[in-house]
Amino acid sequence: MNVNYLRISITDRCNLRCFYCMPEDGLDLKNHSDIMDYEEIYKVTKIASQLGITKVRITGGEPLARLNSEELIEMINSIEGIDEITMTTNGVLFAEKAKTLKEKGLNRINISLDTLDRNQYKKITGKDRLNNVLDSIDKAKELDLNPVKVNTVLIKGHNEDQLEDFISFMDEKDIVLRFIEYMPIGNGKNNDNHISLKEIKNKLENKYTLKAVDVKGNGPARYFKIEGFKGKLGFISPFTHNICDDCNRLRLTSDGKLRSCLLKEDETSLYSNNELLNEKKIKEIFLKSIKSKSPHYGYDNILKNNKKSMHSIGG
Repeated sequence: MNVNYLRISITDRCNLRCFYCMPEDGLDLKNHSDIMDYEEIYKVTKIASQLGITKVRITGGEPLARLNSEELIEMINSIEGIDEITMTTNGVLFAEKAKTLKEKGLNRINISLDTLDRNQYKKITGKDRLNNVLDSIDKAKELDLNPVKVNTVLIKGHNEDQLEDFISFMDEKDIVLRFIEYMPIGNGKNNDNHISLKEIKNKLENKYTLKAVDVKGNGPARYFKIEGFKGKLGFISPFTHNICDDCNRLRLTSDGKLRSCLLKEDETSLYSNNELLNEKKIKEIFLKSIKSKSPHYGYDNILKNNKKSMHSIGG
């Protein structure tokens, strides 16, 4: 298995609420002293690059909610062997920081957007910031951070009735729109919210002609071109299409734990007595995590036992 991709969560904090991973009683956030500083993240990434990691994605929580994230981008960009740096953001702060982020080394951007309805957006997130997100998408296009990908988690009873709106949006903006299956994990999980992307794809194929295409990226999405429309459509469906065999990534949590799988709870701390381990031990943990990567072929027990929310492990 060629593991060459490291997802780094730099904070567990967000500047918006999220209706698919926010527990009703709020988030148990870490203190600033409990998360990795940028120099530590740089050191770990440099070690990872010596073991075959060539691509890095910065995530959260919301990565731009952490101050001076552009400095981390610049640090990682200086590491020999790292040839791509991407970021996943909710887009609220991205437009104002986009130019600097690109100058520091950001190559591509994924922007999360689960509704195009302004009232619903405000209801979900607690803030009227839809215009900020739309501006961020336009800014990413302007700066050629291509392909610009917009991630939409489909939630039964919330936004699956907006399919036509999202397809029109994809065409208007000429972006890569990615529908993602809701994954009921963590404290806020709700099995009733799940909707199969196989069902969604079948519904779209009844109206449109979809042709399989390739899109630059490192993830498990399957992409299609809709005849007569600009942009491309992607599906990330871990339930209706097992994505384990194609997984090429490790995850570094904001508090310095290495995970070989998004869903499995197994993780190993890179710290001892609040001090970052030495290079040799960190390499050993990385190599062990790479070796231990394996398909789980079944979600029932995995999802039942998973206690962590997306905000804490980088989604």
